[in-house]
Parts: sequence; structure tokens; C-alpha cells
Amino acid sequence: MTGRVFLGVLIAFWAAGYCLASPQTLPQLQQQLTREPTLRATFVQLKQVTGLAQPLRSSGELLFSRQHGLWWHQTQPFELTLILDESRLRQQLAGQPAEEIRAADNPQLFEFSHLLLSLFAADQAVLQQHFSLVFSPEVERWRLTLTPRQAPLNQVFDQLALEGAQELRQLQIRDRQGDETLLEFSAIQHLPRELSDVEQQRFAR
Repeated sequence: MTGRVFLGVLIAFWAAGYCLASPQTLPQLQQQLTREPTLRATFVQLKQVTGLAQPLRSSGELLFSRQHGLWWHQTQPFELTLILDESRLRQQLAGQPAEEIRAADNPQLFEFSHLLLSLFAADQAVLQQHFSLVFSPEVERWRLTLTPRQAPLNQVFDQLALEGAQELRQLQIRDRQGDETLLEFSAIQHLPRELSDVEQQRFAR
């Protein structure tokens, strides 16, 4: 999972709140985003790389906690775990020591990450400052297209498109290198709202 896809996922889960009906306005979408403190899901990622005939496929599970951060666990085609919170980005391949980047070690990366984490709070002012938004509601679905306005986002992404109904169902990412990534989410759960002991241990330092 590349850094640009991981950052795209952070944007995606700004829009992964649960609702009882498809929102018809951006404020309605925002209202549903902050309802649940915890989100669990499975994912399938298809990445179409320029020059390759077939997309690269990976899959796994994730956990997002507004208190603790994002835990991303890829299980196929190889095991990879990523943890992001407000002070660190931790990556570990199966059977290898973990690699950790702290905010003090890479301020630019964490300035970027903190911007995206702020999206989890449904901060419309931040979102509109950094992206041009096109919200397209339908009766049973919605689509939110984000086009970066300025660096560093516009140096990484060309455009992102989120689609959902009662939950976020997919995220499409088109990057500046011409590659395209499709992330599909399923088995989305918000209960229990509190993390189990095992889940809390995933974020332990």
C-alpha cells in the first residue's frame, strides 16, 4: 500500500459515517459523519498501474477510532499492518521489525496527515480550503468528488471520488502519475462503540 493510497483512505473515512438514509446535501452528509466513534470494515483494493495489463489486488481489514487513530491490516497478497495517529506512522511487514516515523522526524508528512485526520471531524472549512467539492446526491446514493486546490495535495492526487448510500461503499483515487486505485469497503460495523482489549492493544505504543 503506497503512501498516497493510505492518505486517500484517510480522506475516505472522513466520509465513512453511518446514516439511515442517503444524505441530500453536504451539511446532511457532515452531520452523519460524527455520529459514530468507531468503525470496522473489510476492504478490497484494486490498483491499476500504468504499463501493467492487470490491476494489483490486495485485501484485508481496518479499524478506525476517533480517539486512537487508524489501524489498517492487509492480509493478501502479503501481511502488512499500518497504524496512524496524531504523532506517528507505524508500518510492519509480517515477520519483520516495525518501522515508525514520528512527527518530529518528518514534519511535512505529519502536516499532511493532520490535515487529513481533521477531516474525520467533518471540518467543512478545512475541506473547502484544500479541495474543490462537487456533491452529487441521488435518492439512494451519493457521490462526493474532491479536487485538490494546492500543494502538497495536488502534487499527489489528481482527483478523489467517494460513493456511498447508508455507508461509504467505494473510493476511487486518480493520482498525478496516471495510476488509478479503487477501494471497496464492506462488512461495515460501528458496534460496539468502545474498543475491546484486543483492539486497544493494536494501538499500544
